[in-house]
Amino acid sequence: MTNFTTTQSSSLLMDDPQGPGYPARPPSFPYEGCSDYPSSEYGIPANLESLVHTSETKTPDGEIGTYRHHRAQNCVDELAAVRQVYETLDAGNPNGKHLQLDGCRKNAWFARQKDTGIVKVFSSACRLRWCPMCAKSKQAYITRSTSEWLKTVGYPKLLTLTILHTELPLSEQIDNLYGYFKRLRKRKAFSKKVDGGVWFFQVKISKIDGLWHPHLHCLISGLSIAHSTIKRIWKEVSFTSEIVDIRSIKDKDNAARHVARYAARPSELINLDIDKRLELVEAMHGRRLVGTWGNARSVSLKPPKSDDHEDWESVGSWSIVTGLLENDARARKIFNAWKNSLELPAGVTCKPVDDFIAEEYIWGSERPPPGEYQHTFFEDN
Repeated sequence: MTNFTTTQSSSLLMDDPQGPGYPARPPSFPYEGCSDYPSSEYGIPANLESLVHTSETKTPDGEIGTYRHHRAQNCVDELAAVRQVYETLDAGNPNGKHLQLDGCRKNAWFARQKDTGIVKVFSSACRLRWCPMCAKSKQAYITRSTSEWLKTVGYPKLLTLTILHTELPLSEQIDNLYGYFKRLRKRKAFSKKVDGGVWFFQVKISKIDGLWHPHLHCLISGLSIAHSTIKRIWKEVSFTSEIVDIRSIKDKDNAARHVARYAARPSELINLDIDKRLELVEAMHGRRLVGTWGNARSVSLKPPKSDDHEDWESVGSWSIVTGLLENDARARKIFNAWKNSLELPAGVTCKPVDDFIAEEYIWGSERPPPGEYQHTFFEDN
């Protein structure tokens, strides 16, 4: 069984938009400009203790829960299936990946871009391959970068390559599929017609025979290549299979969205029993799920680290802003600016409340070292 604990740190990365410049301690009270908070001489809510560990809030739109609840509301069952797998593979490891998964999106902050006034949410992220919440962020990035490349090429096509179903272990089938694909790209009859492309791996269980069905989706550019030619070459390199599909792409954005679904996770674990889930996760451990070749090598598949920490300012944590929605005008302005892509005026912030809570209720006289907070490209907007 694969030992996952040696390949990824178990510590959570928290995407704090304040970056390394965050002060070691907040300034002392009283704060200026906080007078419209209810029942407080210094602008701090009278019911502050009830906000310290807010577990559930209700927004004007009827959304209930922490930020993690908000992000996971469409993937609750998949999240449970993923956790079951990681907990099994962790085998009692107290710092295992199932605990990383539990912390994903647990801490979140609203941040305002100083120049534009736009508001985004940055949150703690586990960055585990099978996490459905992290997969959404990665999918969104790869969709954008792939769409940009598709718009630069003429007559792009979607090519799907499959192999004959067998009872071989999934890991061996994937080895074979990747090997056949490498041979295909080296064939002159193929490389002369296809300038390059982006490939995505997908796998599912066949409804016909119940066997694994691994295959590749490829967005390609180049001259027109006949379906019969592709079938012939694929059978030659794979020895047995001539099952291929090739079709012109009419909607480039939609095509990118379609295949980018597999960029982070090649299959949804909820659709598999526990034994199949474990086999799939172990078979894909350390493997690439997406790649480029030829004229598509410029396509970025991994979001770059953000270096614009100083361009953003925290305007309040998710729990504080949503907890104050009913009674505080600034909390509503922050939330509405985020929800409706509106500009948030400078000076509108709930950060003083967060600072006070952090000082008095959570960390006491010290805050975690600034380095524990990272503002990355994986904002959730």
